[in-house]
Amino acid sequence: MAVANDAQGYFRAKQMSELVPSGPRLERVEGMLKWHQVRPDNSGMGDSELIVTINRLPGDGQEEAGPSKRPRRTEEEYPAEDAASSVSRISEADTSSEPWNNWGIAPQHASPEDITIAGVIYKTVPRGESPDHPIVYIKNPTHLIYDFDLLQATLRREPEQQPRGTIQIPPTNHWEVDPHLPFDRALTAYVAAYFPELSESSLLNVASKQFYLANGSDVATSAGLTTLRQVFNDWRSLNIAPRPELADPLLMLPVSPMTAGEGMSRVMELPLQSDQARLQRLEFDPHKFRTEWQHFTKTQYAVDLKRFMASLLTRNGYAVFDPTIADSYPMLVFGRIGHDFVFCMTLHRVLGKKIHIPPSHDQGFSLDRLPELIGLPAMQAVQGAQAANKLIWLKGGSQVSRDRPDSIFIVRSNDPRA
Repeated sequence: MAVANDAQGYFRAKQMSELVPSGPRLERVEGMLKWHQVRPDNSGMGDSELIVTINRLPGDGQEEAGPSKRPRRTEEEYPAEDAASSVSRISEADTSSEPWNNWGIAPQHASPEDITIAGVIYKTVPRGESPDHPIVYIKNPTHLIYDFDLLQATLRREPEQQPRGTIQIPPTNHWEVDPHLPFDRALTAYVAAYFPELSESSLLNVASKQFYLANGSDVATSAGLTTLRQVFNDWRSLNIAPRPELADPLLMLPVSPMTAGEGMSRVMELPLQSDQARLQRLEFDPHKFRTEWQHFTKTQYAVDLKRFMASLLTRNGYAVFDPTIADSYPMLVFGRIGHDFVFCMTLHRVLGKKIHIPPSHDQGFSLDRLPELIGLPAMQAVQGAQAANKLIWLKGGSQVSRDRPDSIFIVRSNDPRA
């Protein structure tokens, strides 16, 4: 169960699946992150603008916080059994369990964005373009600016030194520190948990792009950190992502340009994947699926290419429509839990660095053949997604080149028939 505001602004209990709460009116137990039902004679009482949701996450003791679906409000998730302990006073904890006790700064070094907790002044992560965001993160004052590299290194080496979320507790609106770590692993480790066969460079580039999109810049903000926590929570709980482009690397990809080739053919030069570049392609590492890769390299049939790619996508969390037995113009249609976009991907075996794309009719494609090429259910999904502007065109397959390791790639295009 969660807590949210109804249309009149009152707190009510709600199911996680509800947008509008339908449960009884609630009020906070004074001094605690707990709630109890409002008695009838209390019905006229006002409520705070801040929403705090107390919720046990399935199979995990780590809480996650996320942005609200209502303007200027946030639903912050806490494990139910830790609600009382989460309001313990800073003075009651030792510095080993609460390292922020050593993060205080002198008054002469304070700025307007800093906050005071139990008489101690703390530097904060910038609030960015959401100055009224209710969750503010205090930080170690020796960490000047959290870009992706610093946050990633901190989570890997000294996770207890990462920024800590704080909220204001009504009715006095004093600040309290969330005693639980916002992140329990490095950002790349979150990506690897749900996309386990990505190459190391892809893991890094996906995590970096995700960080950039969440924060709107290369520097972390309080709202951005909360957004990242929400994305990871959505992955774990299979929730619908409020911002799908943060939840699926395929939605982060830019469109790769094509140029004219010989005659009516087209050419797409595959972008390189490097540790320093923004995400340009999604790349899977054959060393993580050796048996399947060895079998794949011994066949040249289009049906085998479809089955190989369908299996790879399925292992990495995608739901793929069953490949057909059509042995020309290999295509796959698939989606992913968490958003309603549909992907349509043409498949290629690339020797070198370019995809050479002959005219679609030379490859055996025609609209009349779609049920044969991808199957009727997949065709209906493609048509529905196209009508809703939710269809994403992709190109993918194997790339073998003399000067780089073999890989399985996916890039984004404007139209697979171009």
